[in-house]
Amino acid sequence: MNSLFGTKHVILIIASLIIVAVGYIFSRKLNFKQMTKIMLYTGIVSEIIKIFYYIIANESTHGGILPKTDLPFHLCSIQIIFTAVLVYSKSEKFKELLLSFMIPSCFFGGIAALLIATTSSLNGGWILSVPYFGYHV
Repeated sequence: MNSLFGTKHVILIIASLIIVAVGYIFSRKLNFKQMTKIMLYTGIVSEIIKIFYYIIANESTHGGILPKTDLPFHLCSIQIIFTAVLVYSKSEKFKELLLSFMIPSCFFGGIAALLIATTSSLNGGWILSVPYFGYHV
């Protein structure tokens, strides 16, 4: 079992910081809608990987069905729906309201998730850890 701030966790935190720096550089070249679409697609891919990983990992005990304990769209994953609303909504006022909730919750939640990685991201091998960290970045 990997521990918090073990080698794998530190490598993923450093990679996350590099991704944030590169994302910041590209964000200055892209508009808000383009960046939001990138966030949306990253979230969807991460969620799909997580779902399939849990189905495959629990196939012997749950028969190829997603266990109820590993439902998609946990608290962090709900942001995918909010991001989709930002991309496709026409109401600027609603987008502002949604962003006033999303910005602090995503910022502080993302930092907390990277620093206090769950046991699933630490024990799930790289196939689960990389999307976990990528999504929270």
